[in-house]
Amino acid sequence: MNHLLSRETPHWIAYQKTFDQEDPRPLSFQKTANKFIRDIVSKFDHNSRKNGLLFGQVQSGKTTHTFSIIAATADADPGFSTFVYLTSNSVPLVEQTFGDGTERLNQTFEVCGPSDELRFSKNKFRPSLVVLHKEARTLKKWVEILANDERISRGPIFIVDDEGDAATPNTKVNTPSDKSTINDWVRELRNLGTGSIFLQVTATPQALFLQSLESSERPEFIHYFDPGSSYLGGEFYFGSNSGGQATHRPIAEDDLDVLLRSNAASTGITSAVAFYVCVVAYFMKTGRTNANCLIHPHVSQGSHNQVKTVVEKLVQELTSQSITDIRKIELNVALDDLNSSADVQLPADDFWEIHSRGIEINVRIMNAGNKVPESEYRADYNILIGANAIGRGVAIPHLQVVYYTRRAKTPQADTFWQHSRIFGYDRDRRLVRIFMPPTIFRLFQVLQDSNTRLIELIKSGNHEILQISLPKGFSPTRSNIVKKTRYRFIVGDVNYFPPLPNQSNGAALDVTFHEFGERHTGPVSMDIVKKAIKLASEPVDWKSQSFINAIDEKLSKPEAILILRSAEISSTGSMLSPGDLQYGKTITDKIVLTAYKVDGGKMGWSEAKPFWMINIKLPGSLIYHEVE
Repeated sequence: MNHLLSRETPHWIAYQKTFDQEDPRPLSFQKTANKFIRDIVSKFDHNSRKNGLLFGQVQSGKTTHTFSIIAATADADPGFSTFVYLTSNSVPLVEQTFGDGTERLNQTFEVCGPSDELRFSKNKFRPSLVVLHKEARTLKKWVEILANDERISRGPIFIVDDEGDAATPNTKVNTPSDKSTINDWVRELRNLGTGSIFLQVTATPQALFLQSLESSERPEFIHYFDPGSSYLGGEFYFGSNSGGQATHRPIAEDDLDVLLRSNAASTGITSAVAFYVCVVAYFMKTGRTNANCLIHPHVSQGSHNQVKTVVEKLVQELTSQSITDIRKIELNVALDDLNSSADVQLPADDFWEIHSRGIEINVRIMNAGNKVPESEYRADYNILIGANAIGRGVAIPHLQVVYYTRRAKTPQADTFWQHSRIFGYDRDRRLVRIFMPPTIFRLFQVLQDSNTRLIELIKSGNHEILQISLPKGFSPTRSNIVKKTRYRFIVGDVNYFPPLPNQSNGAALDVTFHEFGERHTGPVSMDIVKKAIKLASEPVDWKSQSFINAIDEKLSKPEAILILRSAEISSTGSMLSPGDLQYGKTITDKIVLTAYKVDGGKMGWSEAKPFWMINIKLPGSLIYHEVE
C-alpha cells in the first residue's frame, strides 16, 4: 500500500485546499507529513505506544505542520479515528488552536472543543479532532468520555501534545512513586485505545531531552522541519552572521525602572511607541489594516497596569492633532529610522497628512487577569502589554515592534526563547524593530547560538545523548522536572574530584606522568588530560565521559595546565593543597589538571598503596548540561 500523499488522500487534499493556491507552505507541510507517514505511521501496529517529537523553530508553523500530519495519518491509516490535540492551559491559546483546527480540518473532521462532548458522541463517521487545554478537570472529563467510546476501544488513539515541554513533564520526578496531576492525566490519555502515537510539539525541547531514558516523556523519535524562506527567526534577529542586528534599537538598562519610578514615559518606551505610530501610518498608506506592537516589561501584573496608563497617555500625545513640538521631533526621528530601511519611502508630508486624518491605536493588557480574544488583535492597530500570557504558543499577527525589558534572577533558556513572539512569516522585514537593553540582547544572541547547535545535532541524527550548551547563569529548564540522579551539570572554575578515587591507577598513570618527574607545573596535552580523567575513578562514580564530552563540545581549542606533585597532601575541601588551590584560581581560560601521587596507607585508604588523586577544573566560561 502506498501510504504517501496522493490524489486519493481526501483528508489531506481538503486540508491543502484551505490555503491560497499561491501559498508555498503546503509543499513544506506535504514533505513533513510524507516523512512522518513513511517513518512512523506505515510501521505502526495499532498495539504499540510510540512517543516522538515534532521540532520546529518558534512560530515557524508547527501547528499547521501538525494538522498536516493529522490529516495525512487519517488518510494513510483509517484505523485512527480519534485525534486529541493538547494545548497549554491558556484560554487564548486553546481558542486559537480550536479556531485554526476548525478552519483547516472541519471539511472532513469533526473538530470538538473542551465543551463539545455531545458533538463528539454523535459523530460516528468522520475522524474526530478534540482540542483540549492541559487542565486537570478537563483532562479527567475527557479521559472518561474517550474511555467509554466504542471506536477508541477498537483502535489506536493519536495524541498531539503542543508545547509538550511546558506542562506535561512530571514535576515530582524526584519524589519516588509520585506524579504531578497533569502528567498523570496525560499518561491516562496515552494508555487509551489498543495503542497510541504521542507526538510532542515544541520549539524548546530542552526539558524533554533532559528526561532520562526511562522517562515516558523522552522522545523515541525526532522529526525536525526547516522553516520557510520567508521566516524571520533567531538568525535574522540575533544571529552573529546576519544583518538582523540592524533591527535592534538599544535602550537604557534601567529604562523600565525609570518609567515605573516616574510614572511617565521613559526614553526607550517613547522611541518604541513613536516608531510604531510611524509603522501604523505606513501600513495605512499601503492599505494594510493590521499591525501589532508588543510590550513585554515584567512578569508582574501590577507593572502591566502602570505601563498601560503611561502608554495610553503617550499614544494620545503622539497622535493628537494638537501635538507638541517635542512629540513632533520624536516622531520625525522615528520616521527617519523607518525610511532608512523601508522598501518604499514614506515622505514626511505624507506622514503628517495621514497623522492629520487621525491614527487610532488600541492599548490592551493581555495577561492572566485580562483575556483578549484573538479577533481583537487580528484586526486594527494594537499595542499589547503583558508577559506569560503572550509567550509560549500565542501567535500575534503582523507583529512589527517589540519593547522587551524582562529579567530573571536565574533565567530559563526554554522560557526566554519562547518570548520571541516577533519570529514568524507575516512581518514586514524592513519595518521590524526590537527595543531592548544591550545585556538582554546579548543573552538572546547566545541563546540563538545554542539553538543553532541543538538543531545541527538533531539534524545529524545523533539523538542518544543530546548536550545543551548555555551561557553562565542560565538553566536549560525547570529543575523540578529533571531527575537529579540522571542529570549532570558541569560548570567552569569549579574543582571536581572523585569521591571514590581509583586506588589501582598508580602503575598506569606512573607511565603517563613519567616525563614530568616528581613535580611539574606547565602545559600538558589533551590526550594526557583525558586519560587522567578516565583513570581518576570508576565511571559509575565519576562519570568521566561527561567531562570529556564537555571539553569536546564546548571548547574549540582546549589548552591545559598540569599541576603534578608526588608527595603526601593534607585534605582540603577540594583535596588540593592551599597553594595549588590558589594558583589554579588564577587560571581561568584553560583546563587545570591537578595530579597528586599519594600514599593510600598513610592517608587511611582501603587498599593502602600509592595511587594518583586527580582533580579537574574547566575554564570559567564553560557551562554544560547533560542527561544520561
